[in-house]
Amino acid sequence: MKFLFLSLILSLSASAVNAQTFYGGGLSFGSIVGDGYNGQDKQVGGFGEAVYSKKLGLRFDAAGLATLEYAPKDPYSGGVDFRARPELRVFAPIPKIAPFVGAGVQYSFFSAGDNGPFLGYHKSGLNYTGSVGIEIYGSHTVRSQRLFTDRTNLNANKLEGFRYGYDMTKRFSKSDWGIRFCAEYNRFKYIQPINFVNAGSYTGQSLAFRLGVVRIH
Repeated sequence: MKFLFLSLILSLSASAVNAQTFYGGGLSFGSIVGDGYNGQDKQVGGFGEAVYSKKLGLRFDAAGLATLEYAPKDPYSGGVDFRARPELRVFAPIPKIAPFVGAGVQYSFFSAGDNGPFLGYHKSGLNYTGSVGIEIYGSHTVRSQRLFTDRTNLNANKLEGFRYGYDMTKRFSKSDWGIRFCAEYNRFKYIQPINFVNAGSYTGQSLAFRLGVVRIH
């Protein structure tokens, strides 16, 4: 609640963004609201994000997001989670309310339990992604994204799912700087192939929030 309250206060002193090119970063927080994923139920950390926008007849946005978060729980399952999500978006030439489609990848690396009896658990993953959404008045974005099943040989989890999000980018008055707030709801499923008590197929849900400062061009 404090996280959401702070973002509302900052937005009162901000104005709409016209340009879409920006870079910046800030704090991130996530929480599992369904089944736990690899033993973690909370994540705190930071993010970096950049968007480069170019009009070539249609408008194209090259977007990149990276998060590095720590999942504190216990010496056996607490760990770090790194994700990188580059994406290319194409916008329809409609003013003020612009639909878009996008495609990209998500690379993830998770490491946990170095001090536990399992002698550490480390995995990488790669999911292709497809997204659709709407950008409203250059400041607000509502989006839906599909994470296609990880079929690489990086791990055997076969993670897949859906992600729904809202983004807000607003410029501080008479400044090149602004705030960036994001909220995401994730639904996912995966296979736990390790032959321990928790082996099997799982589904889960999670909420994620990001709040930071960006420089707008």
